[in-house]
Amino acid sequence: MGAAIDWSHRFVEMVNSLAGTPVLAAMNARSDGGSTFGWLLYYTDLAQYEERQTPEVWSMIGSRPLMREGLDIFDMSTNTADVIRRIF
Repeated sequence: MGAAIDWSHRFVEMVNSLAGTPVLAAMNARSDGGSTFGWLLYYTDLAQYEERQTPEVWSMIGSRPLMREGLDIFDMSTNTADVIRRIF
């Protein structure tokens, strides 16, 4: 669990520095001893979302050693991805 908490913190810092947007992470321990991880990125409007959600940004995030490290901590078969947009 300690490794999952440490990784979550470092992941949020990395995404924030590369995408330039506030990031919130939530982690939970499962009953079988594993951990789940979720995160939320905040954008003030659709233009900001489109500016910061580029393939280049996500390729930089995905290619980091930190991503490979997460594979050893979390069960990736339980991952889902959702995009929630709040447009004013």
